[in-house]
Amino acid sequence: MLRFSDQPYTYTAPAYFAPTAWCVRQALRLWRLPFALRVTHLEVRHAERLKSLRSSGSRIVLLPNHSTHVDAPIVIEAMRQVGVVPRIMAAYDVFLRGRTDAFVMKRLGCFSVNRDSSDRASMDEAIKTIDDGNFALTLFPEGNVFLENDRIAPFNDGAAFITTRAAKPLIEKIETVLGIPISIKLTHHTDARPAIRSILNQLAQRVKVKIDTNDPISAMKSIGLAELKTAIARRSIEMPPGDDIAAITRVLADSVLSKLEPELGLAIDSKLDPLERIRRARRVIHEIRTDPDQSKEHRRAARLADDAHLAFQIASYSGDYVGEKPTLDRVGETVEKLYEDLHEVILPPYAPRTAIVQIGPPIDVSAAVKTGARPKQIVAQLTELFEQGVQRGIDQINSTLDTHGSKLW
Repeated sequence: MLRFSDQPYTYTAPAYFAPTAWCVRQALRLWRLPFALRVTHLEVRHAERLKSLRSSGSRIVLLPNHSTHVDAPIVIEAMRQVGVVPRIMAAYDVFLRGRTDAFVMKRLGCFSVNRDSSDRASMDEAIKTIDDGNFALTLFPEGNVFLENDRIAPFNDGAAFITTRAAKPLIEKIETVLGIPISIKLTHHTDARPAIRSILNQLAQRVKVKIDTNDPISAMKSIGLAELKTAIARRSIEMPPGDDIAAITRVLADSVLSKLEPELGLAIDSKLDPLERIRRARRVIHEIRTDPDQSKEHRRAARLADDAHLAFQIASYSGDYVGEKPTLDRVGETVEKLYEDLHEVILPPYAPRTAIVQIGPPIDVSAAVKTGARPKQIVAQLTELFEQGVQRGIDQINSTLDTHGSKLW
């Protein structure tokens, strides 16, 4: 997992400029996707669903899964094919990667969000985008890239909160807000095993273990456990016994968090989902590191940020993802994840892939608001519906796949 940014936050507003956006979309279609990102084929399924909604005047909110680092470019190209212009809410650290990237993203209509605090400016922009109806607001409810394309990570409730807030005043205007599940699947259409074996060997050399690349599950386990042992030894945490990866990651994430939370003045709550515990800890750490009045605490907060990042890395592994179904795609995703965790950079594309984007049936947010149920209940119900819709789309895509990536290793 890439680290969260704790640089001082300044909201970046969208500055959509149609001529620049058109040029960027063409460059994305003709060069960046097929050559730089090696997504050489892109198929959009059920495009008619969005085309019909555009003519109806409904407000559209796109809700894609975020399993890879190329999801945003894929959404932009898929929507170009459909004739919809997305406005993407993106983590603010993405805008800090370079002036050119920031300039391009703004002209495409993207705007920033601070995931670790209450970002009123970003929230207002999102609601305004829905209210205006000129763009399709695009939110990634998973919040992070987890590199498990077949299994959706639990959705944050932010997307449901934003859509319900926007839907309330629009109901009086007889306007409808619809959440659209967007299921993105990346799959290898060539035999990428030689490239994956090479990456596994590089990782094994880095952590100094011997592996058999003909058995990628065992190889990945050896590499991951070796790195884990080093990381937790520095924190005086003992390695749990056994070789059940799911159990080991569960225990270790809890151990790291149980040491971290008291230092932040937080109660230890092992019953809470680990990712929610990490988000809670990250909010406190981020507040300290971005507050100039707490400069004396910045060094300690940086150490705590490292601990939170380690907990996040550990908790992001579901344990049985590859073992459950060791396809070429799943092996490749997990190798990419290991590479990212060890090097803290994104692994460059190593083989050509096909992207399939399926547009799911719309979910009527306005209808949910009209029920008069409590806001928290509506948000929880919509979050579940959004997540189920995206996962259903992924499952449907997988049921039709016949690519190299869909085959067992």
